[in-house]
Amino acid sequence: MFRTQEANESQDEAKMQDLMFKLNIALFIGTIVAIRTAGSVMGDF
Repeated sequence: MFRTQEANESQDEAKMQDLMFKLNIALFIGTIVAIRTAGSVMGDF
């Protein structure tokens, strides 16, 4: 019983790490896009 619970917890932890990793990538890409968009808008003025 304890072993399955530990296995489930480590699986949930792995899912959370995967989610955080994807969120960080999305945030990173979003930041780059925002900077490039702002740069092109500033370039127009």
